[in-house]
Amino acid sequence: MARPSSGIFAAIAALIVLAAPTAAAAASPSKPHAKPTQAPKVKAPKAKAAAAQSPLPVFDCAADNGDGTTEFFFSYSLPGDATVSIKVGGANDVDPDHNVGQPTLFQPGTHSAFSVVTDHSVVRWRLAGHSAEGNAGNLCTTPPIVAEAGSWLVLPAATAGPLLIWFGWHVRRQRRAGVAPSDELVGD
Repeated sequence: MARPSSGIFAAIAALIVLAAPTAAAAASPSKPHAKPTQAPKVKAPKAKAAAAQSPLPVFDCAADNGDGTTEFFFSYSLPGDATVSIKVGGANDVDPDHNVGQPTLFQPGTHSAFSVVTDHSVVRWRLAGHSAEGNAGNLCTTPPIVAEAGSWLVLPAATAGPLLIWFGWHVRRQRRAGVAPSDELVGD
């Protein structure tokens, strides 16, 4: 039977002998301040965060109401895929009326935003460093439909529930009293 090559055993023994002093020196109590050998730290390049795009205000058109007022229709376009929030104020302002129910949350894409009824001939929407100026002379062929409801809709929707509850209570009270419900809520 052939003996294994002594060269292989010698190479393995050399590796064990070379590795042993390094491990022993790192764990040796005679050198309390010795630091174990570490690979140099390599910082991975940081990925650049995608800069948030800012919405662009757009004046669509105006509609003459025939009573001395004009309705101005505005929309916005937001490139990218991130939603942006801009509070009403210096970066989200309508001139001359400032807070007219313009949106504060902007979704990616192009959206109808709001309309303003005023007796002014020019309305300007300043939004995130951009501006759109509406002129009463730029009349709509067909007024656009404003999909997002402004803050003016919150109050009627919030008061509808209590009004219906009161009406139901009033009708039930009349029935218990033996009074036939009528079309009129005002007394005789």
